[in-house]
Amino acid sequence: MQVLVTGASGYIGSHIIVNLLDMGLEVIGMDNFSNSKPDTIMAIKKVACKNFKFYRGDILDCELLDEIFSANSIGAVIHLAGLKSVSESFLYSEKYHEVNVNGTKNIVSKMLHYNVSKLIFSSSATVYRPTDQSPIDEGFELGPINPYGKTKLATEKLLIDEVAKRNSKKNSLKVILLRYFNPIGAHPSGLIGENPAGIPNNIMPYINKVAAGILDVLPIFGDDYLTSDGTGERDYIHVDDLAAGHCAALNYLCDKSLIGSLCQAINLGAGRPISVLELINAFRTECEVTVPVKVVERREGDSASCFADISLAQELLNWKPQKSLKDMVVDSWRWQQNNQIE
Repeated sequence: MQVLVTGASGYIGSHIIVNLLDMGLEVIGMDNFSNSKPDTIMAIKKVACKNFKFYRGDILDCELLDEIFSANSIGAVIHLAGLKSVSESFLYSEKYHEVNVNGTKNIVSKMLHYNVSKLIFSSSATVYRPTDQSPIDEGFELGPINPYGKTKLATEKLLIDEVAKRNSKKNSLKVILLRYFNPIGAHPSGLIGENPAGIPNNIMPYINKVAAGILDVLPIFGDDYLTSDGTGERDYIHVDDLAAGHCAALNYLCDKSLIGSLCQAINLGAGRPISVLELINAFRTECEVTVPVKVVERREGDSASCFADISLAQELLNWKPQKSLKDMVVDSWRWQQNNQIE
């Protein structure tokens, strides 16, 4: 089966493609390199020891999408492409809606035109209302507080509506909404990992850059939360486990006993909290490096503790995380050292 992966050269997309190729599937990749580098495509091929077809372009380019769908026998789409910075989304909310929501509309439109019925959508835990009532299951109240999260929820609603229109066996649409928590780490080879442009928005690349001496100090946003050590607790999941979750979701959608349309939200996380200080100390210990920190004011909207209930993923997808906290920090640091990321 051919699988189209949008956002193919991104942090998560690159790891998913390695897993898909290892499964013996044929991959069609697509990316515009807005937040990634062309070198990643070669790195994926090196890690997997396999080739795959790649298109450079944008999900807003309907002509290119027509070319991709008409030239290939695509059986499923894993849709990752989009803008993902929470802070940037406040500055460019219209752009985020155009790319994340309307871009997905384009993908779905082409899928339906070319009779592709299986879609895995990259959603986010930001669709949930901020809370300290963890663990969070898929039925928890939705209520994103930033434009990025709002585009993810708007896209989920778009997909739910599309599925509702198609309930016949011959006209089915099967969608899995994967709500990510906090992916970190890198491939054990050290050849693919997270390399955001500029000052990182996510904690692990920030820790990497401080440990490497590229940035001076790591800010900790508050140390007076009602947690074990006063710092916020989050659900950190190794990116390889996250990639494996996508492959499990694809297997689920391909089950021939699954009749008719469906749209199912599923959390992907480690299912347990790790505090910011616990993560930093694990990095210091396992990687034997210094990571200077500075406690600063809390960020608005941050909760004390937020982690996933992953029982639905375990039940439906027969999936559970395999990687440890040690794996997360060691693999991340190996990626930083091997690539001399600046």
